[in-house]
Amino acid sequence: MKRIGILLTSEGGGGAFQYTQAVLDAVLALPRSEFSLVAAVTHEFWLQRLDAGVEVVQLESTSWNNALNRMWHYSRLPVSLWRRSASRLDSNVRKLIYAACDLWVCPNHERYAFRAPVPTLGTVHDLMHRYESRFPEVGDNGEFESREFHFRETCRWTRGVMVDSETGARQLVDSYGIDSRKVYVLPYIPPAYIFDGPLARDHRVESVIALPPKFFFYPAQFYRHKNHSALITALSRMLGQYPDVQLVLAGATDRNAYSDVKEQVSALGMTENVTFMGYVEDETMPELYMRARAR
Repeated sequence: MKRIGILLTSEGGGGAFQYTQAVLDAVLALPRSEFSLVAAVTHEFWLQRLDAGVEVVQLESTSWNNALNRMWHYSRLPVSLWRRSASRLDSNVRKLIYAACDLWVCPNHERYAFRAPVPTLGTVHDLMHRYESRFPEVGDNGEFESREFHFRETCRWTRGVMVDSETGARQLVDSYGIDSRKVYVLPYIPPAYIFDGPLARDHRVESVIALPPKFFFYPAQFYRHKNHSALITALSRMLGQYPDVQLVLAGATDRNAYSDVKEQVSALGMTENVTFMGYVEDETMPELYMRARAR
């Protein structure tokens, strides 16, 4: 029987978190007669998404482990040396090795995909730092160099890499020379709870915020590359013919483009047409998807 592990390190919210949930659904669907499952978790909320048959490995976000990984990264010592030493230095690496999995699935941009000397399937969600470096969230404050290192080493050390599109696969091969046979296209899909979660038919959204009777829904973090500005501009052009058009936005309000989007909405006189919900819990999302006229 094969032992398959999955690293659940994403925090709540955002595309990587949703992608992780979709991959987790796929792993949990593996036939238990052929596979035993292990989940390495960093946050307690992941435990609620596992069934009783999954073995749990609790990873620790200790100051020592975090500082050690940062120091090694900035020292520019080779990853090969780290992999030979990691089991003696990093308690999380020891736990991953001890779990003795035939494969660890890493659906997030996970450092242990290449820093732990275990067989892994890594993920590269996008290469925006190369192809869209004008956006500050991928090109400023050392983000370009950090992503370049992370993705290069992921391609080098993992058994395979998941991407979300054929375009992403081509870009990965072109950028890092990875064998195309090691690249697996797994598109973004809504996680299962959107369709059949226990609250999918429970109308509780009104207790959170009053919604218009008809609306477009766009759930996305307020990063500039999410292109809220173009969406607001398009909506403003509809107002002459459809003055009652409504847009509902969900996403944390501490991201770098939130204030700009708010200002744009105000400048265009659209404050009555755009609802900002802020961060939305998973339990609320199914109802928002069902009520929306378009997403």
